[in-house]
Amino acid sequence: MLASKPSSTLPISSLWKQTLEEFGKWLFEVLSPDNDSSRNLVPAPYNLPFYEVFYGPTQEAEIMALTRNLNPPLIKSIQDALCNTDCFFPIADHFDSTVLDLCVAYKIYRESSSLINVYDWLIAFDAILEPSSAPADTGPSRLIRSRFLRALLDLEQMGLVRRTKRRRDHAQKMPVMEVPVRP
Repeated sequence: MLASKPSSTLPISSLWKQTLEEFGKWLFEVLSPDNDSSRNLVPAPYNLPFYEVFYGPTQEAEIMALTRNLNPPLIKSIQDALCNTDCFFPIADHFDSTVLDLCVAYKIYRESSSLINVYDWLIAFDAILEPSSAPADTGPSRLIRSRFLRALLDLEQMGLVRRTKRRRDHAQKMPVMEVPVRP
């Protein structure tokens, strides 16, 4: 290491020069490529504890933006997938009708208020899927009703809708899952 001399025998400028020379020799010796100790001075990052910790922005707004990009909100992703089916599903001749039913039911869900009359929802669902059928007193066909119920149960499993205990023919939107509509 550095050898120290008594400060009383040497003037300060020569003591400083001697210390710098000794430090330069030590630094050259430690950082020389032949010396194995130079590899130990700066260890590899994966050998350090918590090397996977991400160092990033320090301002709160930048941190929130980074968090949104790295971990997007689930409900926002669900809304984008259900509203923009063209972006998520390729155009094909044979399209899965259950996905289409779920998307149609979700679009009607988005247009309704907090309490949804299930029968009115079914009639709107039928009008979108079969616009050419004349309104009859019998209502939608069994196939349309079963497709609607499947879409409704899928929305219930996603946590977007729940049944009300007040009325059997009403469903309630979950307010936690609401996402504002984009302009």
